[in-house]
Amino acid sequence: MSEITLLAEVTAFLRQPHGQFIAGQREAGRGAPFAVINPATGRAIAEVTAADSDQADRAMESARQAFSQWREMPTLARGALLLKLADTLAEHREALAQLESLCSGKTITLARMLELDQSVAFLRYFAGWAGKVTGETLDVSLPSMAGEKYTAFTRRQPLGVVVGIVPWNFSIMIAIWKLAAALVCGCTIVLKPSEYTPLTLLRVAELAKAVGIPDGVINVVNGAGGEIAQRLITHPACAKVSFTGSVATGEKVQQSASASGKRVTLELGGKNAALFLDDLTPEAMVNGIIEAGYLNQGQICAAAERFYLPQGKLDAVLALLKDKLSAFAPGSPLDERTLMGRWPTASSMTKFCGSFRPPATRAIPSSAAAKRCRGRAISCSRPRSKCAAKRAP
Repeated sequence: MSEITLLAEVTAFLRQPHGQFIAGQREAGRGAPFAVINPATGRAIAEVTAADSDQADRAMESARQAFSQWREMPTLARGALLLKLADTLAEHREALAQLESLCSGKTITLARMLELDQSVAFLRYFAGWAGKVTGETLDVSLPSMAGEKYTAFTRRQPLGVVVGIVPWNFSIMIAIWKLAAALVCGCTIVLKPSEYTPLTLLRVAELAKAVGIPDGVINVVNGAGGEIAQRLITHPACAKVSFTGSVATGEKVQQSASASGKRVTLELGGKNAALFLDDLTPEAMVNGIIEAGYLNQGQICAAAERFYLPQGKLDAVLALLKDKLSAFAPGSPLDERTLMGRWPTASSMTKFCGSFRPPATRAIPSSAAAKRCRGRAISCSRPRSKCAAKRAP
């Protein structure tokens, strides 16, 4: 095993006390402390103190006060600040990728190439919308009383404070989707990260302040999901909720937001399918299955769980897939040669172990069952593949 060396910026950040980022300032929490665990070792790498209800309220109030200034800023000026933030994330790419890998268990390669590089790309994409958010004008056919004519028009106006609830699997990138869209439209945001990956967004918020984004435009509140998230959603200043996570939690978020007439956007997991056409080679199909189903240990809301293959190529694909998956072995996420990282939580591992029940369809025999490694680290000794294609009777 050959792990990369952590940057001094990363080790210094980990040693700091961590809590919230409210009104442009780091702030110690007033709730219960909780440890941030490195999934690869099972050891604590930092401690975060959760927010209490008063801090959650102050974060919302900070965003509400900043909204009046931010909405009046010219749209191109807002876009320019997002471009500056994109450049700054690119400058701190390695440090942020290391933090993300330490917290989430994803490989350092994936953290760099997908998490950080795509976060930068999405910031630049949304910055490009500055000055392009327009309404519509149209002639309407209303009865004329004295020869007059009517014109109708729409204007798009910022809603106010957005609450963004972010999962652990891509904590930076998904947060960027939420904050960049909100900010370019003139909204402010309060982000609630997963308690498993609470550190990276605190650092992103610091960098946002450094590039000139006004205090209160971006706030970060940490804590266990249910209580703090509910406080943010039900706060009178909340105008919209953007949630990414499980279906069960999404239903609760929708109920809480809808009860007070607030807009809500839900990005939830699904039972995604992948279809391979007959013009592909078995090798191409296998590469597609691995990319669609095993990237980030399969911890992606769009990961495919069902694969439909041409019957004539099924045996060749299964044989080749078995060989490739047998070569997969979880390793240290900070080793650049590692292809499969770690599951960050015991609950995700429990869910994964459930997939080892005897399947109803043809399955590749597993050379080893899921197991826990030494200490509290969570891994699996070999991946398992289940094919959803059935032979015709």
